[in-house]
This record gives sequence, structure tokens and C-alpha cells, in this order.
Amino acid sequence: MDRIIAALGPLSPVAGREERRTLAERMALHKVPGLSVAIIDGGRVVEAAGFGLADVSTGAPVRPETLFQACSMSK
Repeated sequence: MDRIIAALGPLSPVAGREERRTLAERMALHKVPGLSVAIIDGGRVVEAAGFGLADVSTGAPVRPETLFQACSMSK
């Protein structure tokens, strides 16, 4: 989970442009107010975390148990 938070891979794999961004930087870049990440091993959730806001109007944070509408998961 620490690797996910600290440094995601480059935005585009162009030679000489190895831009790594933190999860917070990437969320800001794409205007994502909140998200949830789960690490699954052997079909079981071994770690889960929420980042950002679940509701921007109230300032409620995303928690691991926050429900999101899942759409187009195969992309």
C-alpha cells in the first residue's frame, strides 16, 4: 500500500520522461475527489484504504468501507 501512495508509474511511458507522481498528485491532476484501494491476495482482501473525500459538500472522508458505484471496471 505504501508503494501505491508514494509513487505511481509514469503518466505515459515516453523515454526520458519518467514522471512519478504520488497518489494525491494523480488524484488532483485528474480531479478525483476520493477513491478506495484494496489489495487482494488469494481472493481475500489483505489491506484496504480510503483516500480523499467521499462527499465534497460535507467533507466526509473516504474510508475502506465506503461504497462506490462500480462502472466500467475492465478498463
